[in-house]
Amino acid sequence: MSERSGSRGRKRARRTWMRAGRALLLAVCLLPLVSVPDARTEEEGATAPASDATSLRSLLDPIVLRGEIELGGRASQGDDGKGKLLEYRDFDDGIFGRVDVVAEDAEGRFYLRSTALDPGYDDARYAIEAGRYGRYKLTLSWAELPHVYSSSARTLYQRPSPEVFRLPAGVQTRIAGAASPSTQLATELLAARPVDLGFRWLEGAAGGEYRVDEHVRLFGRYHLRDRHGSQARAIQFGSPGGTFDVFAGSVDDDTHRVEAGIEYASGPLVLGLEYQGSFYENDLRAFTVDNPLVALDAANAASRGRLSADPDNSAHTVSAFGSVALPVSFPARLTGSIAYGLRLQDDAFLPHTINQAIASPTLGASGLDGMVHTLLANVTGTARPHPRVSLRARYRVYRFDDATDPLRFPNWVRNDDAARTDAFRSVRSRYTRQNGTISGDVRILPALKARLAYVVEAWHRSDDRQVQDLVEHGPTLDLVWNAHPRATFEAAYRFEDRVGDRYRTLAFFASKLDEADFTALRSSGIAELPGLRKFDQADRRLHRFDLRARLAPRDRLDLVVDGGVQQVAWVDSDYGLTDQRAWHVGLDGFHQLHPRVGLGVWYRFEQVEYDQTSRWRSRPFVPPIVLVDDRRNDWQSRNESRFHSLGANVVVVAIVDRLELELGYQLHRGVEEMGSGAIRGFVGTGGVGVGADQGVGFDYPDVEEMLHVATATATLRVDEALKLVARYRFEAFEIRDYRTDDLGPYLGGSDVYLGNVVEDYDAHVLVLSAVLDF
Repeated sequence: MSERSGSRGRKRARRTWMRAGRALLLAVCLLPLVSVPDARTEEEGATAPASDATSLRSLLDPIVLRGEIELGGRASQGDDGKGKLLEYRDFDDGIFGRVDVVAEDAEGRFYLRSTALDPGYDDARYAIEAGRYGRYKLTLSWAELPHVYSSSARTLYQRPSPEVFRLPAGVQTRIAGAASPSTQLATELLAARPVDLGFRWLEGAAGGEYRVDEHVRLFGRYHLRDRHGSQARAIQFGSPGGTFDVFAGSVDDDTHRVEAGIEYASGPLVLGLEYQGSFYENDLRAFTVDNPLVALDAANAASRGRLSADPDNSAHTVSAFGSVALPVSFPARLTGSIAYGLRLQDDAFLPHTINQAIASPTLGASGLDGMVHTLLANVTGTARPHPRVSLRARYRVYRFDDATDPLRFPNWVRNDDAARTDAFRSVRSRYTRQNGTISGDVRILPALKARLAYVVEAWHRSDDRQVQDLVEHGPTLDLVWNAHPRATFEAAYRFEDRVGDRYRTLAFFASKLDEADFTALRSSGIAELPGLRKFDQADRRLHRFDLRARLAPRDRLDLVVDGGVQQVAWVDSDYGLTDQRAWHVGLDGFHQLHPRVGLGVWYRFEQVEYDQTSRWRSRPFVPPIVLVDDRRNDWQSRNESRFHSLGANVVVVAIVDRLELELGYQLHRGVEEMGSGAIRGFVGTGGVGVGADQGVGFDYPDVEEMLHVATATATLRVDEALKLVARYRFEAFEIRDYRTDDLGPYLGGSDVYLGNVVEDYDAHVLVLSAVLDF
């Protein structure tokens, strides 16, 4: 048996144990409520009177039970097969339940708490916690989460194994031999079959803590995440001018996390030491996919391609933390932590190509043997030297160091056309990020409080990045004014100025290529546009202002109004992201219209705009390769996103202490506008010249999403312990997206339609349940 087959066998066995554990968890959750007959009576086969029968409750008379149990039924109607509706939830019809029970001894020392939500469904949750208050506790949990991408996907591929995607016999030959391959592909796609796009996300955890004495606490936890299913993946066959495909790639991986530590606390001193480990295991190594447009391998066309899956890896972190009250005459405390991390990855490399028409060059190394060191340290000091003054200082440093040995590849394959002899090196990145904040709170007047802070963030990157040293800094000011017992106003202003050293456009290529190849690249001019600046490394200035008002203009009426604006300018960026503007406004209100009627309303609006400038640079695809730089090819895009959210909620007490009604409505709407055109103020010379497009552009149709949600709930309290609940929920989702609306079965001659799109839906859900409080 191969190592991978053995791994799959272990995974199947693990899932079997998971299902058994899930059943056990549900049984334990209900354990405090189970009534069992007396064992002696059962053995003797006698029929004992009811007074002689012993239940678990009577055996444990000192035990005090409290909690809530809900049991009911659910029915739904509508487009409940649509992926967006079921993306993270299970609306299947049937009986459902909820349990939240706590059992304690009469003295309140020991306890057992068990919870269960939607047992038997794909979004179930189970949890158990038991222990002794203030001394120890044990926890056990299990959760399921469906992640549905699409319910309308279809594919031509057959899957003889989770890693292999093959087209039916004869498909590649018929397409490659057709006068019009695109037309033949469209015909073949009529036989596409439905395929699931989504996976089950299962999580289990067990943990505990134990107090050795009043000063020392031990704690530990194990967590498992298991995913199994499929998701859309894309593979490219040759480029430029090649084809690409989309397939339902398998998902089959585990992530194990362990935590263990010790904490000591005595008076003003707290110390701790902790270890965290994460281990990722992927049962899949690579995906092999048939090319629907090529039947036989050739030097510039492959009949199939291979795509690497995520590699196995691990991460380890050891951290120490502490806190101490400083021996001064006023309250002051110093808190700090330091954590060292080690990340490892050494999966074997895949060959350069599986194209049989090309001899795959030697790899030069069997695997990455990857190693990354991280260091994180935090120090925070707080002090209150005066009743009206509070001070705070914080420093944080994070170091990321990829210590993997650089690998040099003397031969490689590009675009599946031929083996290349121009060498390149793997690039290892390093950076250090430092953050510092100094702030002070001052009560200027009895009704006016101010906070002034200065924030600094500094980056130092390795020489493969365009900017090595970058500093962003600026002040912030917050004011709180209690103008009236019924009116409080808050205002905040923030300014940041980011300045970096010389921007080196070709830094990455200088680190990747040998000197001769780098010289040739620089002379051809095919690297990044010289005036382009990456937004995370470019100089910029930020201004932000926020305002909030809390008002109670009359009894039983509360209002909160807030808003803000932000403007960011990338001051030295001729090309790339140049400007960003945003503003938002919101309102929350509640009015007790009547002692039996309450009304709540809310509204949120946000708008974000981006400006980006770039240039189309035409080039030939055969040597000599020289880019055509022409300012008439400059263009500017303008993106604008708007989001509206509003809602209302009405609560009516129809019969005091008996019947309560609640009605709710929500609307969420998002619109995205995308347009492009010539640079503002640029006047073209007329006509389209050679290698120039005069900055021609156009506005794309808007992308719009809208979600309506209406809810109604009626709660009838039969007595102090029992209540009956009826819930109704209506959802309607609409989307208008020119990129996927009316999408045909294929695009431009490639099998790229997988149905991985979001669709409209509407659904009605009715729930009837009984809730027992005890």
